[in-house]
This record gives sequence, C-alpha cells and structure tokens, in this order.
Amino acid sequence: MDAKKALHAGKSTYVISTIDELNKFEKEIYMCTVLIVVGKDKNSGQNVSFVSHQYPGEFLNDKKKDFIDHLQQRLLEFKEKCEKETIEAVIVGGKDYKPLKTNDPMTEWYTESIKLLEGQVEHILKIKAKTVNGPKHNHEERPDLAIFETQKRKLYLIRPEVNK
Repeated sequence: MDAKKALHAGKSTYVISTIDELNKFEKEIYMCTVLIVVGKDKNSGQNVSFVSHQYPGEFLNDKKKDFIDHLQQRLLEFKEKCEKETIEAVIVGGKDYKPLKTNDPMTEWYTESIKLLEGQVEHILKIKAKTVNGPKHNHEERPDLAIFETQKRKLYLIRPEVNK
C-alpha cells in the first residue's frame, strides 16, 4: 500500500488504500472490519481495488466524521474510475466484543461498523456490500487474515481459530 497516498486519521484508527490493480493483504483483523471494493477500470480494462481497515472503537467515535469523509472520497473516486456494472464490495469482520461489564458500548461497535460500511457503499455506489463472515467472540483467538487477488477477484479469508 502506498502509505503516502492512503487516507487515515492516525495510528489505530483506520486506513483506506489507494485504488490500484495490486493484490491486497490485510493482517491482524482482530476487532476491526475490512471493506474491499473491486471493479473494472474504464480506461485500462483491468480490475482495480481498494481496501479500508478500521477499528470500530476509534473510527465510530472521535474520528467518525473524518472516516466518513475519507470513505466517501474514495468511493466517489472509485465510482468515477470504474464501469458501474463491474463494481462489487465485500465486508470482512474480525471479532465482536464480549462485554466485561453490562452496558459496555463496545458490544454495539461491531454491528454499527458493518451497518455504516453497508450504508456508505449503498449510498455512493448504489450496490449492496456482501458481508462474508460473522464475528468471532473469543479475546484470545488469533487474528483473521484477508488476501484479495484483484485480477482474479478472489478473496481468501483465513480464520486460524474460531469460537473455541
């Protein structure tokens, strides 16, 4: 990922990659959610993609406006660059949070994150994003990994452990 051109609001908040033809690799998907968008470039005819990786505890609170602005910016750029009928979006979720106490706001963040991503994709791209996995629930589990082959439009989700 070209870190200089990626959109973000600082460490441990979110990062939105550039749009390009390269494969995407997201590691350490703990409580985070990941959005992958792919489509065919109008000029080159190649598939291009971008990925956003966000931590709900940060981007849904202090950085929410920044995140929405940045995500909308990237989605609008993507919509302009790609053939409409070729665009797809997929959401991958890491783990939900089992509260340590009642009324813990973290219990809602996972669901709110998915809904926000789905809503922005539908609003800008006029398509429904597919959520391909549900949350894990154990704090001790290893993180998920996501590998996306842009040209083949294939997503590989690696979940080393689940709900032991």
